[in-house]
Amino acid sequence: MEEVEQKALTIYNSAHPVFWKRYMNNICTAIKVDLVDDFLLHLNYIEPSINFTVDRECDGKLSFLDTEIVHHSDGSLTTKVNRKTTHTDKCLSFDSHHHSSTEQERSAALMRIE
Repeated sequence: MEEVEQKALTIYNSAHPVFWKRYMNNICTAIKVDLVDDFLLHLNYIEPSINFTVDRECDGKLSFLDTEIVHHSDGSLTTKVNRKTTHTDKCLSFDSHHHSSTEQERSAALMRIE
């Protein structure tokens, strides 16, 4: 994937993205609105076996992984934790009949700082 993105960003003739962040197969980038479709075609041309898609911001907001990126009118960006509408804030009961590794991971996750 790294080779594909290096090639795509190097040979793209129009304006380059303002930023490009990738985690595994998820990419978050900022590019001028009128270049989005052209850039998407370019990415899909570089490696036909990979099908890139695009999610556009709606009301100045874009979900990326477990974050919500907010695009303010002054051009600045802020982030916050994104919870899906189906999120219940419920955890497994400690005395549930799950494998011990599941219980250990749950306990570790509860101690992480968001």
